[in-house]
Amino acid sequence: MTQTDNNVRISPLQHAAQMGLKLGGYLMLVYIAWMYTPSYPFLALFFLLGLIGTPFYAYRLGLRFRALVPEEAPYPFAVAWSHGTQMFIFSGIILLLPTYYYYTSALPAQLPVLETMLTAAYETNPELKTTLYTVYGGDPIALISVLTDREHIWGLLWSSFSNTVFLGAIVSLINAFILKRPVRPTH
Repeated sequence: MTQTDNNVRISPLQHAAQMGLKLGGYLMLVYIAWMYTPSYPFLALFFLLGLIGTPFYAYRLGLRFRALVPEEAPYPFAVAWSHGTQMFIFSGIILLLPTYYYYTSALPAQLPVLETMLTAAYETNPELKTTLYTVYGGDPIALISVLTDREHIWGLLWSSFSNTVFLGAIVSLINAFILKRPVRPTH
């Protein structure tokens, strides 16, 4: 248990959940920018900036937890990494909402736009069609349509959640090396 500024005791898991909500909200905005990039290409810039900013935002949230630990106390690597990974677990749960919306509503609505863009690309580069059909084993748009069927949604949601947690654990690993604080000798 650590103490906040107003002497309220808070558990590390509770703090990770609170910071995970903030990180989840941030990642939700980044995800929404990515989701609508085919229809609004300028959102690709917001997505890219948000993606680059994610490790820095996670670091700032981890720093908030370290600030709750007294200065004279150690803040080990394992605690920093665990807290960061837990934040990404909770943010991954938040991201399930826009992911579900993306695969059930946004992507099917954007398939005609993607198909038009792909057809125009085939006209300018005929080898592209052969390459994509060879790589994907068929029409890429038809394969995406199959993926958005209701039976595949749960697999896509699990994949999204797993990727968020796995990549978050890697980001937390890096941040933990920066955030750790050794035991200070007392003289």
